[in-house]
Amino acid sequence: MENTTFCITRTAALPIFRPVIRVSEVSYWTLPVPYGRQVQGANLLAPFSQLVCALPVVRSHHERWDGTGYPDGLTGEAIPLSARIFALADTLDAMSSDRPYREALPYTMIRAEVVQMAGVQFDPNLVQAFLVISEQEWKHLRDARDTVSPANRSTFAA
Repeated sequence: MENTTFCITRTAALPIFRPVIRVSEVSYWTLPVPYGRQVQGANLLAPFSQLVCALPVVRSHHERWDGTGYPDGLTGEAIPLSARIFALADTLDAMSSDRPYREALPYTMIRAEVVQMAGVQFDPNLVQAFLVISEQEWKHLRDARDTVSPANRSTFAA
């Protein structure tokens, strides 16, 4: 788990590298979603030895526990643990953040959605770990996250 934590921490810093390693906006956004962006991202990072542990997250964070994700259609524990953790964390961040089209969802709705997607989108063991977090703890974590300036906040949206 220690190595997984290190890899996820390093992966969270990847948006810093976007301006340096990004392919042109046109070529990136014209890649077919199920095959292109995640594979292209992993290929772009592969030459950087310091980021090698981030490759499974970049490539596999859109895989789903039931095998209906992309780009490789991996199922269950064949999905790298770091990618499974990142997928859940990214989803939690998205649902708990204000978006231009909606306000952040309340904890009860987030919790219900995550429970509903256990064994479908998310690793059921990770969902059980998430459910240990009380609403009070969740609010504390969210408030701590929100005190970081948006310019320094690392969000990874693919």
